[in-house]
Amino acid sequence: MSTMFGAKTCALLTALVALGTTQAVQAGTITVKNNCSYQIAIGMYPPVYNSGGAFLGAGATISFAAWASGTGGRLWSRHNCVAGPQGFDICSSGTCGGTGISCNGTTAAGVTEAEINFNAGGADWYDISYVDGYNDMANITPSVGFAPTATSKPACATVLNDGYNGVYVANGDSCQSPCNAANQGVVPYNSNTDRWCCHNAYGTSATCNEGSWPAPESTYVNTLHSVTNGEYTYAYDDNIGLHQTTANSSYTITFCPSTSGSASSSSSSSSGGGVPAPPSGLTATAGNAQVVLSWTAAVGANTYNIYRGTAAGAESGTAIATNVGSTTYTNTGLTNGTHYYYKVAGVNSYGTGTMSNEANATPAAGGVPAWVAGHAYAIGNDVMYGSTEYHCLQAHTSEVGWEPPNAPALWGVGP
Repeated sequence: MSTMFGAKTCALLTALVALGTTQAVQAGTITVKNNCSYQIAIGMYPPVYNSGGAFLGAGATISFAAWASGTGGRLWSRHNCVAGPQGFDICSSGTCGGTGISCNGTTAAGVTEAEINFNAGGADWYDISYVDGYNDMANITPSVGFAPTATSKPACATVLNDGYNGVYVANGDSCQSPCNAANQGVVPYNSNTDRWCCHNAYGTSATCNEGSWPAPESTYVNTLHSVTNGEYTYAYDDNIGLHQTTANSSYTITFCPSTSGSASSSSSSSSGGGVPAPPSGLTATAGNAQVVLSWTAAVGANTYNIYRGTAAGAESGTAIATNVGSTTYTNTGLTNGTHYYYKVAGVNSYGTGTMSNEANATPAAGGVPAWVAGHAYAIGNDVMYGSTEYHCLQAHTSEVGWEPPNAPALWGVGP
């Protein structure tokens, strides 16, 4: 069972289908670094490089054009690959089909995977997944955005597989997840396969709750969480493991990142400890007894906290609003003529990130109302956005992304 099309990604792909995909154009570049002290072979789906597989010596790096925009795919490492009796190489972990070392559109199971869906609904979605098992630790670093990281490979908390169907003479070296161990009939995991694989009655984020798992099943997840930052460990680990960034970005995938200290250096694009990066572009628009805030989404943020003060740099440490799920917020019930100052911070399972830039506004009675999302505007309506007044050119219902400066077909400058 592969993670891109297995238990975890049923939920992921459903979300991406709902977002929609765009016309298939070329995405960015993928660079793969082998930081391990040994040779690996990489496998990939779709097979965009060397028919989906290649050997990569210790310390070697390759780069290639990614799979098409609007397409999901994944890449994994393989160990100790030798020619097999069925025409494709047999490996102690990561065996696929195909011909020789090339996977030719086939996939593997029970290994670490780097997964990227390019330009799904206008953004890239990416993760490092240990949902089925792990053979190497890995980092993924996008050209823009949060970089999930890992340190040293932990000892196996569950069970080692036995190579590829017993063909390979050495034991396998993938540490199997509770789900894969259950599917192999290993005791005690086979006692509740649906639960560990998040199937059937356990097929939602509410019912597939790792926090309620006993040992040794929970040991697998907790051990990996202790050596990773922002990486998937079980099927509904989305709030930690699934990330979004600019569409058609480029990515660097590093196997064995802890060697030579690469784990710490590659985490520089996160805001520290897995918390979100700071939101940017915060603006405050005054209205009658209210201020409308708008900002650019922070990488890694699930929700936002809003902070307010009445002097520059003096926002309270207690948020006036928490769990804000969009990138706009209207602060009502204010006193006209009072100056208000604001900052916003992203929040995820790791905690609260660094605050945004500061924005300020002074509400006033009888003034031009501030632009807000979700409002039906008629031709000739006037609004304020930031310090600029706009008039409506076409009747429409406003949406995030259609702010007056971003929608010249809908708004003209001036009264």
